[in-house]
Amino acid sequence: MAIQTYYAGLDCQDCTEGMKQIRGCYEEVPYTEFEFEGEVLKQCPLKLISPLSRLMLQFYSFMEDGFLPNRGSLLEQPYRYLVGVSIIKEELGRIREDERKNREKERAVRGSGAPPPKRRKK
Repeated sequence: MAIQTYYAGLDCQDCTEGMKQIRGCYEEVPYTEFEFEGEVLKQCPLKLISPLSRLMLQFYSFMEDGFLPNRGSLLEQPYRYLVGVSIIKEELGRIREDERKNREKERAVRGSGAPPPKRRKK
């Protein structure tokens, strides 16, 4: 879930107080606009992410911008960092590939004259 929220660009700073209440940032609500693996969440997905996962996503973002957590080359970085970044990169690749396949399916459906399928919110 952490990687999906990163990919979706969710950020607490972007939410107004009203959005935070509707999205279940302070307490669970009957339902939110968020869905994960077919289940509608009752609170903001950012509240369900561990501090370590958030930190790894920050480090991944820094790495994409060309910064590593420690001095030296990639091979001089902590093993846990390298494993975490590899997992994030692999999962982001899978998400992007799934989206590409869905776009292709939508194009094929539109080309056949059938109405496009309804999109599910993530």
